[in-house]
Amino acid sequence: GTTFISDDAFGHTLTVTGATWGIQGRTFDGDDVISNTVSDFRSSDSQGTIMAWVRCNNVTDFRTIFASSDIATDTSFIRFLIKDTSGILHVYQQNANDILDSVLGTTNVADNKWHLVALNSSGSAYTIFVDGISEALTVLSGTNSGDWFADTTLRDNITIGAWTRTTSLQYFLGSIGEVIVYSHT
Repeated sequence: GTTFISDDAFGHTLTVTGATWGIQGRTFDGDDVISNTVSDFRSSDSQGTIMAWVRCNNVTDFRTIFASSDIATDTSFIRFLIKDTSGILHVYQQNANDILDSVLGTTNVADNKWHLVALNSSGSAYTIFVDGISEALTVLSGTNSGDWFADTTLRDNITIGAWTRTTSLQYFLGSIGEVIVYSHT
């Protein structure tokens, strides 16, 4: 359908724009998004995990798995995505105008196979997992700070399959199955 209610205690209603339901999750064709307008999503969480089943085979651009951002600016967000050209999992986090934290894993997941991927924050460092195996991480900018939802103010949305800030971009191309966001490490 075009909407569904999240399975968390808050029952957020997510709006589906274009992503079609298939046997193994939602299919995203490069201009689809699942979203909810919600102020400061999980703003008390200083640590936690984002986990999803993904299948992707095209990384000519960044491919967003999950994001939470401010739609009025380009400077407050947390994003879990697949990096362009390499197919490697990547986390970007920035709070207002602080230094962008950009941390990259090692495994190419853009191989058209299903992968269970996870981004974990202990509150002081990120860990990225692919199919249950912890990745070696490279810091591209900022630090591996583990900054999480509580450290990222001014956010007013959550999205699956695209990054929505002043515009929507970096759409997913492939399939995303179950997405789980929780406050445990």
